[in-house]
Amino acid sequence: MEPRISIITIATDDLDRAVRFYEAMGLTRHAGITDGVAFFQMGGVILGLFPRASAEEDSGIAFTGAPSAVYLAYNTRSDAEVDEVLAMAQEAGGRIVKPAGRAFWG
Repeated sequence: MEPRISIITIATDDLDRAVRFYEAMGLTRHAGITDGVAFFQMGGVILGLFPRASAEEDSGIAFTGAPSAVYLAYNTRSDAEVDEVLAMAQEAGGRIVKPAGRAFWG
């Protein structure tokens, strides 16, 4: 496993406001994927913004009470690497909250 983070996702109560903030900070929104989500390429990492309800549905976790929720993604280089990385995460004490699968963006 290569030590890296692929996507940092922020669950937000106001997607449009969050997008305006990060654009005002100089980030450029990915123009090809804009339906209910926002992605910003930041070098080798992607910042993703999701509406809180969509993020909760996607992750299977309720983020109740938190002002915002952040979760991390590790995109593997191959399908074969998925099981290996999930097993490593679980062995290290992580909790797998959602089975592996392809995201709608690719």
